Amino acid sequence: MMMRVVLVLLLLLSAPDLASAASLSSLQQEGAAALDAARTAITGGEGDLAAGRYQQALERFNQALLSYNEALIPGPEKNEAMMGKGNAYLGLGRYPEALSSFSLVLDAMPGKSDPLTGKGDALLGMGRYEDALAAYNQALDVSRSDPSLYIRKGRVLLLSERFSGALDAFGHAVKLDPDTARGWAGTGDALAALQRHAEAVPAYQRAVTLSPSLQEAWSGAGRSLWILGRYEESLDAYDHALALNSGDLRAAEGRETVVSLLSRYHQAVAASDST
Repeated sequence: MMMRVVLVLLLLLSAPDLASAASLSSLQQEGAAALDAARTAITGGEGDLAAGRYQQALERFNQALLSYNEALIPGPEKNEAMMGKGNAYLGLGRYPEALSSFSLVLDAMPGKSDPLTGKGDALLGMGRYEDALAAYNQALDVSRSDPSLYIRKGRVLLLSERFSGALDAFGHAVKLDPDTARGWAGTGDALAALQRHAEAVPAYQRAVTLSPSLQEAWSGAGRSLWILGRYEESLDAYDHALALNSGDLRAAEGRETVVSLLSRYHQAVAASDST
C-alpha cells in the first residue's frame, strides 16, 4: 500500500515538468514552421524581384517579416527580408519607403555595402544627389572592387554635372570589369557631356557590342554621331534605340533632326550635280 502511495506522489510531482516539456516542444515546432515559412517567402520574393514583379516581391518579404516576428527571431535575422523589401520599394519607385527599409538594415548592420548601396539608390531616386554620392562613397570604402558601385557613382556625378568626376568613376568601373556594358555606356555619356564626341562613339560602340539591347547606349551613340556629321550612322543608331524603346522622345527627336539634315544634304548634292 505504501509503495502505491509513493508512486502516485511521484507521478503528481513530475506532471508539471512533463507539461512544460510538451509546451516547449510545441513552441519549438511552431518556431521552426515560422522560420521555414519566412525562408520560403524570401526565396519567392527574390524570384519576384528578378522577374520585375515588385509588388508581389514586397508582399512576400512582408510575409517573411511577419513569420520572423511569430518565431520571435531577433532583429539581425530579419535583415535579408528587410533588404528585399527595400529593393521591392525601389522597383516600385517608392523611394522614401525604400530608404527607411535600408536604414533599418544599417541600424542592425552598420557599414555594410549592400544596404549602403540601396540607401544610395533610394536617395538618388529622391533627387538627393549629394546624399546619394555620400552613401556610394561609404559603400566603396567597404567594396573597392565592385564595378557597379563606380557606375552608380558615375551616374550621380553626371546628374550633378560633374562630368570629369563621372568619367573617372566610369573609368574605374571598366578597368575593374572590361566587359561591363553599362560602364562603357557611362563612359560614352561622360565624354559626350565633355563634348568629346569622337571619343564617346567608340565607348558607345563597345557598350552595344557587349549588350546589344542597351537602349541608352544606342541613343547616346546616335547623338554623338549626329554632332560629328556622321548622319547615316547616326540614323542607324537611333533606329536601334527606338526599336528597343519607341517611347524615347529624345531619340525620336534626334532621329527626326538627322532625317531632315540628310534630306537637305541630298538636295544640296543633287543641286550641285545638276549645275
